[in-house]
Amino acid sequence: MTAVYIVLITAAVIALIIFIPIDAAFSVSYAEKNADVRLTVKYFPIKLSILPAKVKKDAEKAADDAEKDAEKEKKDIEKSKRPLSQTIELAREVIDVTRDDIKKLIRGLFARTLAVKKFYVSAKIGTGDAMYTGIAYGAANAFIYGLLGFIDNHTRLYDWRVDIDADYDGFVIEGSADITVRTRIASVLVIGFKAAIILLKILKINRRLKNNG
Repeated sequence: MTAVYIVLITAAVIALIIFIPIDAAFSVSYAEKNADVRLTVKYFPIKLSILPAKVKKDAEKAADDAEKDAEKEKKDIEKSKRPLSQTIELAREVIDVTRDDIKKLIRGLFARTLAVKKFYVSAKIGTGDAMYTGIAYGAANAFIYGLLGFIDNHTRLYDWRVDIDADYDGFVIEGSADITVRTRIASVLVIGFKAAIILLKILKINRRLKNNG
């Protein structure tokens, strides 16, 4: 009986962990040629600041950059050895085989995995010319409200506010965005599993083309 209780408690704890919401808060602001970007992830009592990231020491950064450049050069050399026809054939087969899977993955990502808790956008636009200011103002509204409509149609949107103003007399470009997205580990695991299946299909196609070529 004790073993049953242990199993039930373990299952309850795992379920609690994977279904606790994870909130990712992203904010960006730009004014007077100064930009500020922040990204914070909150999971239950844990709050982790991703951006702004801590700046590495110059020596460590230089070593990391050199290592990355070496790896990139090695990969470029390996890619250059592959015939162009094989690359085209790989791309064609990957698209044919994974098209439906990728569509389902994207739909699942928006419909079941993500929820937008907060979508606040504000901006002030002025180009110094009334005509171009009007064009920029209209384009900004079209883009933001189009994005907002896409989010509302494909996932859950709880709170939003858009405030875009035009300054027809002067030159000014200012703006800020404050967006919070919610997901759960269980949802991320499902999406990750589907993405892994797609990756395995791509690797299988690539291996077959190498063997044939």
